[in-house]
Amino acid sequence: MNFNKQLVKAQTEYFWQWSCDVYQYTQVRKLCLSLQDSYHLNVNYLLLAIWCQLKSVNLSIEDWRSIETAGENVNQVVETVRRKRKQLKAQPDNSTPNQAYQKALQLELKGEQIIQKAAIQCLFLRAQRNLDVIERLSSQLDAQMCEKLCKEWSSTLENSAKRHNLQTYLENKMQQSKHLQFALKKVNMLAQLVTKQSLVLLLANDKSH
Repeated sequence: MNFNKQLVKAQTEYFWQWSCDVYQYTQVRKLCLSLQDSYHLNVNYLLLAIWCQLKSVNLSIEDWRSIETAGENVNQVVETVRRKRKQLKAQPDNSTPNQAYQKALQLELKGEQIIQKAAIQCLFLRAQRNLDVIERLSSQLDAQMCEKLCKEWSSTLENSAKRHNLQTYLENKMQQSKHLQFALKKVNMLAQLVTKQSLVLLLANDKSH
């Protein structure tokens, strides 16, 4: 069974727009960057874990291995560009480096989009014989589900079942690292913040219509 390319394209664009919307929230952005810098976690994959959880799509360690393999080359390029961008930002001269900084930033963002596209394509490819998963992947985010998960994540910080996708991502990425439990606490905070912000965005969108 071939998955619909238009469907994948639509969900890739949806995921990117949602990521940009929640990332604008200051606390979300700060926590994402902290997890990226402190534990070398991929912000796109952290957001993907939450996005899929909001769609009731569970990701296994095998799913994450496939996703990371699909985006491996682009991730390496993005990390190189990010290091260069940070070096440019640190330079005292704000004239010429500023232009180079903006160019590096745009290149980094373009790379992030490609990483997300590869991840979404990978998910649809792995689920192509599972119509139930495809239907959930193809769905729009729902305010009721966001509200439900907000309550669950805020009431049970240590229950891994409530943050299944983040758990499997970290277990695959960090394995037996002594920092795993510290990272889990932070990603659970991120899940709460992102879910709350998603709920705010969905409710605001409903009011505008």
